[in-house]
Amino acid sequence: MSTSTHSNGMFRRSLETSLIVERLAKCEPGDVVSYEELSTLLGTRVSGVTSQLQSAKRVVLAEHSLYFDIQRGAGLICAGNDGRIASAKDGIKHIHRAANRKLKILGTANVAAMTNEEKMQFNTVASHVGVLAGITTARAQNKLAAAVAVSEQCLPLVKTLEAFK
Repeated sequence: MSTSTHSNGMFRRSLETSLIVERLAKCEPGDVVSYEELSTLLGTRVSGVTSQLQSAKRVVLAEHSLYFDIQRGAGLICAGNDGRIASAKDGIKHIHRAANRKLKILGTANVAAMTNEEKMQFNTVASHVGVLAGITTARAQNKLAAAVAVSEQCLPLVKTLEAFK
């Protein structure tokens, strides 16, 4: 387990997580830390799904502003700005696919059999998920990129929503 609980209910880091944090905190963008090195450090097999590794990645991001991406089968790479942007773009694709899957599920609902309260919930959720699906399309992303190019900065929410019109 990557954390344990004190008697006061607060979580404390495990020794394994602390050792990984200490190692990752020394990295610079482009550095690779192999699973083999981390396994040697802990004396047990470490992979990308190890709970201590996941906890350590969260800690290093929060405390040292270092983001680590997985290099399949090899280990972790300390990402620079390009890796952070790529990770966020992958997140947008993931959100788009997930939203479309949920819309398909909602599309199978028997709205006629719903109570007024259920219809309200259904319409709210369908609207919300529909927006997520709509703003994550390639066309929507291109519209947003054009608006950002004009402003040369990150857009506030209202201007971001206007860009999608």
